[in-house]
Amino acid sequence: MRWLFATLPTASCFYITEAERAERFDLDGDAVERPFDCNDQDPTLGAFVTRYQDLDQDGFGDPAGAVAACGEEPGTVDNDLDCDDTNRLTNPDAPERCDTEDNNCNAQIDEGQSEIEWYRDGDGDGYGDESDTVEFCGRPEGYSAEGRDCNDEDDAVNPDATEVCGGEDEDCDGLFDQDDPDLEPNVWFADLDLDGFGTPGNPVTQCEAPPGHVDNDLDCDDGDDTIKPGATERCTVGADLPADEDCDGVIDDDAVDRLQFYADADADGFGDAGVPVDACPPPGPGLSTNPSDCNDTRDDVYPGAPECSDGVDNDCNPATPGGPC
Repeated sequence: MRWLFATLPTASCFYITEAERAERFDLDGDAVERPFDCNDQDPTLGAFVTRYQDLDQDGFGDPAGAVAACGEEPGTVDNDLDCDDTNRLTNPDAPERCDTEDNNCNAQIDEGQSEIEWYRDGDGDGYGDESDTVEFCGRPEGYSAEGRDCNDEDDAVNPDATEVCGGEDEDCDGLFDQDDPDLEPNVWFADLDLDGFGTPGNPVTQCEAPPGHVDNDLDCDDGDDTIKPGATERCTVGADLPADEDCDGVIDDDAVDRLQFYADADADGFGDAGVPVDACPPPGPGLSTNPSDCNDTRDDVYPGAPECSDGVDNDCNPATPGGPC
C-alpha cells in the first residue's frame, strides 16, 4: 500500500517584540504612535492638539481659525471664544461699551449701558447745536458728542476756531473782533503815495484799515506812485538814481523802451550782427550800436582797419588790396 503525502502550505507569522514595535512606531517613547504623534523625536510633544488663532492677541481664539498644533504654538490659544478676532477690545472678558457693538461676546449689544446725548453737527466741524439733540447709545450719523457750536452752518465757526476780524464770534466765546483777546487782527502798512502798495515796517494791527494804509508792504518807493509791483519798467536814462519801477529788485529788466545793440566781444567798437542784445542805452562794455564787424574775435579786424598783406580781411572789405602794416 502506497501512502501519498501531500505537501500543505504553511502560514508564516512575522513577530516583533514590543521593544521593536516601540522603536519603529514610537521613536521618542512617549506612548503616542505615529502618525498621531506631532513630533516623534521629542518625548515632551505628544499627540496633535486643536488650537485656535488669536490674531488680536487678547487671549481668546477665533472659532473659524482652528489649527492642528504641536503644543502651545505662538499666535494660538486653546479656546474659541472670541467673537471678533480683529479687535483686542472685543472678547468675553471685555467690558460692554455704548458703541452698538457686542463687546463682551455674549450675543447682546450695549446691555446695561446708558444712552448718551448727541448734538446735531450740521457743518461737520466736530461741534454740535445744543438746541438739536437726540439720545442714543452709539453716535448717530451727523451728530457729535460735543455741543457748544454757535453757528452750525459754518465749519469755520466753533470753539476751536481762530477769532478773526469780520463781525462774527468765530470761536464761540461770546466776544467779537477786537473785544476778544484771542483775536488775530489784520495787519496794515502805510501807503504814502496811495498807489495801493505799502511801506515795509511799522505795521498797524487792527480790524479796519486806518486812512492811508493797505494790507501789504510790497512798495519799494512809497514816494512815487509810478513805482510799485506790476508797474511798467522803463530804461533809466540821465537820472541821478536808477529806478526799479516794478519793484522786482532788478533795475531796467524787461524795460519796454530797450534798444537793440550787438555783442562787441573784441571791444573794437564794432559788433557782431549775429548776436543782437536788447539793453537800455547807453551801451555798456561789450556792446556796440554798429553791427558791421566781420570778425568779433580780433580787435585788428573791423570796417576801416588798415588792410595788411597777412591773408586776413582786416577792413571787412574783400576788395581792398593789402599793403604793408
